[in-house]
Amino acid sequence: MQFNKAFMQRQLGKYFDHIVIIAMENKDYNSVIGNIADAPFLNQLVAVGSTMSQYNDNRGTFPPGSCSAECYVAFMAGFCNPCVSDGYAEGSLNIPNLVADRLVPAGFTWEAFCENTCHRGPDHFPFLGFTDTYQSPNIVFTCSSCADVWNPTSYQQFVSAANLNPAPNFLWFTPTDCHNMHSDPNCTNECTSSTTLNVCIQKGDQYLQTMLVGGGSISNPASGSLLASAIFKNDRTLLYIWWDEGSNTHNPPNILYGASSKSGYTTSSTGYNEYAALRIIEDNWQLSTMTSNDAAASLGMSELFTPTGGFGSCSSLPPGWNCGNLNAQGGTGLSSIRVTVATIASFQMSAGEIVNMPMRQPRKERFPGVPARRLPLAYSVRLPVESPPCSIHFRCPRLPLGVLTSILDYTIGSRGERSPHMGRHISVWPPR
Repeated sequence: MQFNKAFMQRQLGKYFDHIVIIAMENKDYNSVIGNIADAPFLNQLVAVGSTMSQYNDNRGTFPPGSCSAECYVAFMAGFCNPCVSDGYAEGSLNIPNLVADRLVPAGFTWEAFCENTCHRGPDHFPFLGFTDTYQSPNIVFTCSSCADVWNPTSYQQFVSAANLNPAPNFLWFTPTDCHNMHSDPNCTNECTSSTTLNVCIQKGDQYLQTMLVGGGSISNPASGSLLASAIFKNDRTLLYIWWDEGSNTHNPPNILYGASSKSGYTTSSTGYNEYAALRIIEDNWQLSTMTSNDAAASLGMSELFTPTGGFGSCSSLPPGWNCGNLNAQGGTGLSSIRVTVATIASFQMSAGEIVNMPMRQPRKERFPGVPARRLPLAYSVRLPVESPPCSIHFRCPRLPLGVLTSILDYTIGSRGERSPHMGRHISVWPPR
């Protein structure tokens, strides 16, 4: 039995294996989150994702809504010494940044898209500002010959990148000011100035809905939409809709969805800002920090993710699922879910087969009273409670593959002995 070898090429992370960031603009938390009239889709996403009610964009340099560039550079480089201002030149920031100086040397891949001709330049697209990325082939203008640089909707290249196998570990998309809730006098969708606040929120919400799910829904996105792409269907991917700053406050919204992000979770913790957002990406892939700013940032944003080894409470489980009362994280009170052998028949192996199989990070805990057994018994796969009650295999609809994070290559001997080719440990349990 041979599994997709592409899994062997994918870099793995603590909370996610891929991150997709969509950069939005200049809105206060309360103008979007809870504003169901103007942002119905985003509030549906929040209901199944995570957000931070006290995220703070202020580093004390600019008043609310007055400096995009500072926020973007802080997020991607941890830099604010001195802070940059809007209108800075392309390629002028000769400083280390996340993609070129941390991700690439560690073997991770990235691609950044800016809608149409990227008319706001580095201010809203920091990869144009960094000396070592502004001429990178990993930067894509989605419609570089557009006569109208503000209004056309052109994100299909971005969605296509999300369908690559393997897809980049880091994907970024910057919409135009007509689509990102900012406003521009040239917009034809009525999002023309800061006085059209509600209109810009409405248009941005509609734009994101079309991009993310098309005519479908969050749980069943339409073909061709971002959430229907391979990176979300087959991989452990985090969608991070990020606003650079507030408009009247230093409190913009943030929405996280997918991977191991918690569902319907809002934290009121303070101390979260661009440096903390950068730090959680660094922590996810065990990258060194960029500056003293992100080094000093709180790792508390980890509360937005379900800890490794715990996937929520054992309730309303599909038929054939059992729970073991494990406190694998030292008193978290979270339980693990085990699928019976009958349910995962597609994972059973015969002696002598070579299996390339994505599994969890090395685990050593045991279900109470159930000893570990040698192969060729079926693997025990842990899945979130929200997983659908379907046969567990890699084409299971909307299966959150985020829990399958380690790659193992085992040869099964004639006597059931295991010969790991990658030195990883895994435990196998029989059904109760």
